[in-house]
Amino acid sequence: MWSVIADPRRRALSLLTLLMIAVPACAKDDTTEWANAVMKAMGGKDTFDADRYLTFRFVVERDGKQLASNDHAWDRYTGRYRLDSQKDGKPVRVIMNVNDRQGRVWVEGKEVEGDATKPYLEMAYGRFINDSYWLLMPWKWLDPGVTLHDEGERNVDGADYHVVSLSFGNVGLTPKDRYWAFISKKDGLMRRWEFVLQNDDGSPGTGAPTPFTWEDWKDGGDGLLFCRKHVKIGSGPALAILFPDVKISKDVDESAFTPPTGNGE
Repeated sequence: MWSVIADPRRRALSLLTLLMIAVPACAKDDTTEWANAVMKAMGGKDTFDADRYLTFRFVVERDGKQLASNDHAWDRYTGRYRLDSQKDGKPVRVIMNVNDRQGRVWVEGKEVEGDATKPYLEMAYGRFINDSYWLLMPWKWLDPGVTLHDEGERNVDGADYHVVSLSFGNVGLTPKDRYWAFISKKDGLMRRWEFVLQNDDGSPGTGAPTPFTWEDWKDGGDGLLFCRKHVKIGSGPALAILFPDVKISKDVDESAFTPPTGNGE
């Protein structure tokens, strides 16, 4: 449930558990065991739930050239959120709350007022949903409305995986998206995903799934592992989604949500 990189028409699954309180999934089969195993391999759900402040940078590269870079700061307990990005070639800062999507916008350091903020707030929320799902998807299998299905074992390029599929109920903005998560039987981490996105008219997508790697897992704080590199597999341009800076902690940097100075503050 995510946007296809630069296409704002796509959106990710709404983060219905912004406070990261444990809520059981709709699915009741033994795939819940796999979800818990993956979270344990990444450092444990209890530790993840206790760490409220997350910062990360989402980078898109095509053929080795950077196309986009978005810096995020998120207080997961309150919904406070900051995005530093670009729109129409201009630097944009948005400080908002993702729970109600209300906030303030600065373009080239100057605050935007009134209805002119709407497209920027929508852009920021879309980036929040898309970029955080690329980072946090393995932590979100037990979210409300997510149905898990055991797809059995597969060997891909000499590596052994257990595959779990994810589909979605009537939640989120693109509920007909489908995902397949490949769990390494060697270390229990998710090492690959494949997806088929819904069509623009809301109908289920067709065709072969698009695969990306999940690699370069590193500690972002408190022993919690995050994937830093996704590479598209197959023909076409060399596309990579990178997370060069990921940090998570219990302590919030309040300055992250302070409006910029020099604009009547």
